[in-house]
Amino acid sequence: MIMIHIKEILIDKYGKVPVSLYEVFKNFEDGKEMFFSGLASSFTNRKKTPFERYIDIARIVFGFFEQMYVYQTNLTLKDKFNVLLGKKFNDKFWKSFLNEFLSNESVSYEPCRGKARKDNFFEEYEKIFSICPEIRHFSCISHHFMRKIQKKTHPFMTGYLIGFLGREEKLKIRKLLLPFLLTESVIHGIDDYVDDSERSKSDYTNDIFNIIFGLFALTLYLLEQLKVEKTEIPRVVIGKKSRIEELVDSLFFSMVGLSEVPIIEKDTIKIIDYREREEMEIAVKNMKIRAAGINIFLVLSTYLLGKKNERDYNELCNLIKYYRMVELLEKDLKDIRKDLKNKDYTPVAVWWKKYKGDKNFKERVRSLAEMFQRDANEISGRIRKYPNVKTCFMDAIDEKFKKIISDSERIKF
Repeated sequence: MIMIHIKEILIDKYGKVPVSLYEVFKNFEDGKEMFFSGLASSFTNRKKTPFERYIDIARIVFGFFEQMYVYQTNLTLKDKFNVLLGKKFNDKFWKSFLNEFLSNESVSYEPCRGKARKDNFFEEYEKIFSICPEIRHFSCISHHFMRKIQKKTHPFMTGYLIGFLGREEKLKIRKLLLPFLLTESVIHGIDDYVDDSERSKSDYTNDIFNIIFGLFALTLYLLEQLKVEKTEIPRVVIGKKSRIEELVDSLFFSMVGLSEVPIIEKDTIKIIDYREREEMEIAVKNMKIRAAGINIFLVLSTYLLGKKNERDYNELCNLIKYYRMVELLEKDLKDIRKDLKNKDYTPVAVWWKKYKGDKNFKERVRSLAEMFQRDANEISGRIRKYPNVKTCFMDAIDEKFKKIISDSERIKF
């Protein structure tokens, strides 16, 4: 199968393949071949630098997206109408692909270290094994993922999104829980595999499983949930995209946005040589690109809740993006030492390297936090429909702002 779908889509939107994906696609014309090449390298030849590790993982992720487009292209009009009539979608394509992965000689199972505490989130995530019964022997992945959450090594985006959005009864958030957890296991798996240079074989192996099984389970879940509706019949008949096809596009471009993280992290070290205005420009760009991971959750919520064309909900999503940026800024202050050691250049880490924690360091951090807080307030003022949710997020942003200022004043190495 020639890999024309995602390349054509990217060229149609951007005029070319983005720089962040050039090395990922280089020398590949077959999506499945790219997927299995990234798979083999990730399992058996883990690279030394974050950018090289990103290339391998990105080949897995975008090779998987290519298969999504291959699947859609192969659907006949009859297939789509069978779904419309309530018949179960044909999952042979995905089951075959999953079995091909499981039988691949590169795949080796490494039991994880330690067990996670079982709670409601843990039990929800374990529904992955009913969606994909073929992976029931990989029970370790649920412990691996949930231990990260319970140890608070990552911000738990599912937890606060469900908690805050649940303040509005009109938002039926229960249907978001499982897809959010599957998405989070993918995002954290990517982050840890790429960024942590000293990751054990057991940990990085299970990172890969979280990524791949999360993608399979999320795809099968969405195909089951987002059936073609009667109102879509005219669109389908004339060849327009259905909701699921639009959602795949939105998820794909969200992941393209996330692929820019390694590029911006390499550029951020240039802050060392920049003047203040240029420093702030690249710092804002860095934070916005790194916050792109939450876009995938927000895209899922707009489709699963039926809010794609609602202005207030879209503004709420913009507010949540600013919360994520403030959250990252708070985390960056805690991780300065680790980030500098791993050459994971955040604006905060580079400012510390440049200014050695003096007043210029504190002023830069405060200016960035104030900018995010001000923009969030402007967005909040435009939201009328979800007062409880927007208040929760604004209160959280204000609280984190105070913590950021306090931490930047006290931090010492």
